[in-house]
Amino acid sequence: MTKKLFLLASIFFTLLVNSQDGSVDATFNAPDLGYGNGDGPNGFIYSREILPDGKSLIAGNFTVYNATTVNRITRLNPNGTIDSSFNSGTGANGPIYSVTSQQDGKILIGGEFSNYNGTTVYGIARLNTNGTIDNSFNVNTNANEYIYAINILPNQKIIIGGEFNIIESSVSRSNICRLNTDGSLDNSFSYQNNSILGTVKNIIVQPNNKILLGGTFAVYNEFGTQISEKIFRLNDDGSFDSSFNAIAHFDFYITSIALQQDEKIIVGGAFSSVSSTVQNKIVRLNTDGSLDLSFQTNSGFDDVVHSLLVQQNGKIIVGGSFTTYQGASHENLIRLNTDGSIDNLFVPSKDTNFYSLLEQNDQKIFVGGVRLNSNGSLDSNYNKQTGFNNFIQTIVTQQDGKILVGGNFLSYNGELTKFITRLNMDGSKDTSFNSNSADNRIRSISVLPNDKIIIGGEFFNYNGQPIKGIARLNSDGTLDTNFNIFGTGIGGSNVVNVTTIQSDGKIVIGGMFNSYNGVSTNRIARLNNDGTLDTSFTIGTGANNTVIAIAIQQDEKIIVGGAFTSFNGIGVNKIVRLNQNGSIDSSFNVGSGFDFQVFSIQIQPDGKIIVGGSFSNYNGESAKKIIRLNSDGSVDTTFNIGDGANLSVNTISIQNDGKIIVAGNFNTFNNNSVNRIIRLNSNGTVDSSFVVGNGINYQVNISCIDSDGKIILGGAFTSYNGHGKNRILRLNGPNTLSSSNYEIPNNIRITNENGYLKIISNSLNLSSISMYNVLGESLYQKGEMNSDIITIENSFIQNQILFLTIQFSNGTVKKLKFIP
Repeated sequence: MTKKLFLLASIFFTLLVNSQDGSVDATFNAPDLGYGNGDGPNGFIYSREILPDGKSLIAGNFTVYNATTVNRITRLNPNGTIDSSFNSGTGANGPIYSVTSQQDGKILIGGEFSNYNGTTVYGIARLNTNGTIDNSFNVNTNANEYIYAINILPNQKIIIGGEFNIIESSVSRSNICRLNTDGSLDNSFSYQNNSILGTVKNIIVQPNNKILLGGTFAVYNEFGTQISEKIFRLNDDGSFDSSFNAIAHFDFYITSIALQQDEKIIVGGAFSSVSSTVQNKIVRLNTDGSLDLSFQTNSGFDDVVHSLLVQQNGKIIVGGSFTTYQGASHENLIRLNTDGSIDNLFVPSKDTNFYSLLEQNDQKIFVGGVRLNSNGSLDSNYNKQTGFNNFIQTIVTQQDGKILVGGNFLSYNGELTKFITRLNMDGSKDTSFNSNSADNRIRSISVLPNDKIIIGGEFFNYNGQPIKGIARLNSDGTLDTNFNIFGTGIGGSNVVNVTTIQSDGKIVIGGMFNSYNGVSTNRIARLNNDGTLDTSFTIGTGANNTVIAIAIQQDEKIIVGGAFTSFNGIGVNKIVRLNQNGSIDSSFNVGSGFDFQVFSIQIQPDGKIIVGGSFSNYNGESAKKIIRLNSDGSVDTTFNIGDGANLSVNTISIQNDGKIIVAGNFNTFNNNSVNRIIRLNSNGTVDSSFVVGNGINYQVNISCIDSDGKIILGGAFTSYNGHGKNRILRLNGPNTLSSSNYEIPNNIRITNENGYLKIISNSLNLSSISMYNVLGESLYQKGEMNSDIITIENSFIQNQILFLTIQFSNGTVKKLKFIP
């Protein structure tokens, strides 16, 4: 009777799990909020202001924040999420360089725009507190060029600086002027007697109301005599402050000025000398503009300083495009002591946005779109990021079930994760894998039989060592320095799109390169196990354009797809099959081939070939983004896709049951609405049992099927069928486990006593659990655990047969059955 019950339970379980194909696996990276949460801006933040209520205004050249369109300006809540009460509409049509708020809460913006939310405004505008345009601000203020700096004086008049020479449509003003509170020109500001040749980038109002200006300019008086350059100071009425040693010579431009509490002046920029003394990119001036020689920067910075912040404690944070300070490695961000020495207690998290620095009252620091703690570490509670922060291009599962991911991302679940990482089976980050070594995008990953890892992409360095486009990693993610020891790697465009492993361990690579180790090999090459070029693979002149996809048949012939129109001088449009020696296999007859690019190639067990891409025709016949070919290259007419997909098919995966996962950028398939993913039966018809609902909101780049039959997807998306998922998700698939799959191993004990079900591990800690009844209904799911015991209140169990999937802390998975 017990065996029959188990068999019946397994049948029910199998049927229901199949009926749930396409549902989200909620146990995979359960904390992921999706919907772009934590992404921050997609461009630079040039200016930020903290408001009295703790909210922040940010402005720059970004067009999206947390996956929401916000053209160049938005207001954030104190936790870094968007304040939905701020309505900028279509925003500004060009960069905003400066944002500041008035005492009444209205907001001034200056920049390179000519329109704000449909209203014509040139360079400057005032917004109401809710983000709408303030029409009471004089629209005739419009500047004829850009405004880089805005500052509000104590009397609420407005100083603006930039690259303009006309204000109020016809009034001549040389890159600086003062406006009345209503936006009209203040003619009492007497600077108009002088002229500036160049751009005003910075305006600082000192406590005595004098006005410091910095930029790229030279200043001339009314007689044409130069009286200053790069920096000068005005009195509060606009007259030239002759007490400031403004003729101090900077040999190149100034980008940033910051004022200390003692009113000494920190200046940053691109200069390398000041008044004939070496001052690389940073200097401190006394209150009269003379050099403060007590500020010892020695060799200074090796590249431009873009931003400066003097903290409440007097220390100085510097942001820029530099990589060293005083000869020591310090990339983009550093904190200096008051004498110019390095503050080694500040260890900054890296962020590429270094144009904006601002300190909160609690000494936390805004650096572009992120917030740092006072010691420089990332404040992970600010705009908390979940999932991946940018798109995924490749996913591969290892033999142990762990998941390798590559792409263009820099973080995962709020942790620094550069371009490649490995996940445990529950979607948590595998901390034993070295995830922060690549310097650019990873496009392809392949796993060797010995668990070493081949990566291809756009990188130039890995683990700090020069290596271009192709590398082999040890199983822990460190660089395997025994691969291609003496070679120079790929040449030309230095991009590898695809890596594939032959049965003999040799590696076929394709991309945009034109040489390997100095030997000409156009867009495709085969490497020996040690990384040297396999010279027995003779491709002649190779492909004339990019190789994107490679698949190897059981007979070791190689199918190649991409954007090329010829191979070794022979016309072959977008697809070709090569013999093992690299020559063209003439028995594979593609005729006129494809009309557009091939992105994905999968070979079925019967040798038939499924091809996906952006094409609409194959050999003169309609083929809407997907087709199946016979082994000789002819069209398989039994594969019936109807009108196919309306947009590109980027990835194809074949299930063990022969059904086909198809994903990409399409939103219809055979004229039916379906967003970016679909499953086909083996004959090409749509599988209606695979229920995707609203589907995926953005492009899918890669799919793979794990050992459980679940489907892992990666791309640029942030949601799936109402579930937030940032760039990676796992779907339930056809899990047809028999009763023999559900046994209680020796290291697990289950008890059902006193109203509680307890699952106890006698060895490793438990990481996650999923529980189902015989109908396949989910009863309980929990992830991100690290405990040897799980206690579950059992009122909902009601003596049901239970089916459990448990993952241990080392990543192994057990499937159990239990009768309470």
